[in-house]
Amino acid sequence: MSFKSKLQKARRNSKYRISLIIILIILAGILFYFVKNGTMKIVLGAIMALLATALGMEATGNDYDVQKLIETKSFKESKVEKKNGYWKIGDDCNVDNLNCSDFQYQEDAQDFYESCGGANANRLDGNDQDGKACESLPKRPA
Repeated sequence: MSFKSKLQKARRNSKYRISLIIILIILAGILFYFVKNGTMKIVLGAIMALLATALGMEATGNDYDVQKLIETKSFKESKVEKKNGYWKIGDDCNVDNLNCSDFQYQEDAQDFYESCGGANANRLDGNDQDGKACESLPKRPA
């Protein structure tokens, strides 16, 4: 799996996002404890409040596409869908004419398939509907 596809998968994964937010809250808390400057404490406090809000949104399954929110001015239209623990971010999952030949290895196709919630819109699972994408592709060398 390429670094880019690993990064995209992590970006969509709720467990990864929650872990990252918690780590950032802890780091901001440690900095808050050791910083003596009052203005910096206010900034760190605001950062921790924003991270706590992000953690709450992530934990409850609520997320919004800010760009779409600005365009549509509607929270309902800008809400990001979540399936099987993965966020459907952007239009990556709505790529027309995507097929197995667009992937080098089966694992890459499988990662894309799973990150899109297992939807077979691009027919990566073929006709057998067994949840395994592009089974004819070679496995990644060890």
